[in-house]
Amino acid sequence: MYEIAHTERLQAAIMNIRTELPAELNGEKKLELLLRLVQFSSPVIIKSGGRLTRVGEEGITVIFEKNAEEALQCAFDIYLRAADALSENEQAGLSMGIHTGRVWLSAVKCLDYSAPLAISKEVGTARLLSETARKYQARILMTGTSLSGVRSFENRFSTRKIGRFMFGSGDELIYDVFDSDPTDRKYAKKRSRIAFETGVELFMQEKYLQARSYFIELLKLDRNDATAKRYVFMCDRALSGAADARELKYLEIW
Repeated sequence: MYEIAHTERLQAAIMNIRTELPAELNGEKKLELLLRLVQFSSPVIIKSGGRLTRVGEEGITVIFEKNAEEALQCAFDIYLRAADALSENEQAGLSMGIHTGRVWLSAVKCLDYSAPLAISKEVGTARLLSETARKYQARILMTGTSLSGVRSFENRFSTRKIGRFMFGSGDELIYDVFDSDPTDRKYAKKRSRIAFETGVELFMQEKYLQARSYFIELLKLDRNDATAKRYVFMCDRALSGAADARELKYLEIW
């Protein structure tokens, strides 16, 4: 007979760890890659105080009860372990999303078997961030809500504000935390951070022509900056009148 354990309602940091599962891999190979991800990340998750609540094609969902700083440190440690556990291509497909919100935690029990259970609409936000991260050449994307729970993050970590995302439950300012990026990409983001964030602010203020000029100048320095390219495209749509009302403000809309 199944039994539901005591349910806890709490404000927690939610992290989704995702690895790209190439379409050319069969089901067995995809499962093998996912299991390797679980195997090498689980010790780090446990040491960091996280609760692994779900594993599936959409990645691994982990709940941190104290604060988002635990989740962020866990993400850094997982990337360190990935260097030994995954190939270069597999490492390139690894991404993480971190968000903070209300979570209901419980467990389903049957005899000696117990499975964790987490219910929260905020879990979907963390999953969407991990899914979208590679589009913006990011390894770790965090919502402003979660990053605000990290003590003195501006002085301790390398971040850049990439814009506002609209979710079903509202909207959030999103940050790329790039301490774990490859050295060349990390240097490029550090070098262009002030100009990049100025362009983002101008875009959010609907000053599209000025914002576009910032991103064009950035692309002269780093033509591979995918986020700057995205903003040029968005500015062009806004200036031509092709963008709808939501596109005039948000970088991503879900």
